[in-house]
Amino acid sequence: KGTQSRKLICSCGQVQAEVKSVTHGQFLLDIPCSLCQTRNMICIGKQYRTVEKIYCREEQLELGFVGNARDVEDTIAQYKHGLETIFASDAEIKNPQVLIGILNRLHDIAENGKLRCECGSMNIEGQLVDDGIELYCINCGTNIKFTSQVDELRYLKSVNCLELISKQYFHRKQ
Repeated sequence: KGTQSRKLICSCGQVQAEVKSVTHGQFLLDIPCSLCQTRNMICIGKQYRTVEKIYCREEQLELGFVGNARDVEDTIAQYKHGLETIFASDAEIKNPQVLIGILNRLHDIAENGKLRCECGSMNIEGQLVDDGIELYCINCGTNIKFTSQVDELRYLKSVNCLELISKQYFHRKQ
């Protein structure tokens, strides 16, 4: 209550955000973005009846969720389970935070029905491979790999849809 702020601290000890009451039922959420190195100030209130994602204004990187505490906890548990499954493999991840950003962006594209294969299938799955993620079409096997590089994340943030296209191999006649 009042103007006192509270820090939201990760289990690793890093400050993830700071929240401050500004008026009755309204709070100012200050979240740092590790990608663009800026702080995102977001005003939140009781208007969040469902879980909504919070994004960095500069980089469109997913920063977290707002909403009913129980619903947010359930959403985080689902994400955590998904990430534990992905990171349970033996692949070496050099930039895990960037890879999580890539996974989040791919999820957003798929969630909006904008991830498909050139064969027309929308049945696309992903697999963690060699410091990245490979998407592949269940129908025809067409695939694409995204490595955990900032450039890959920036590319995905610049597109609203993604289509897997098979590689064409050309052989010269002699």
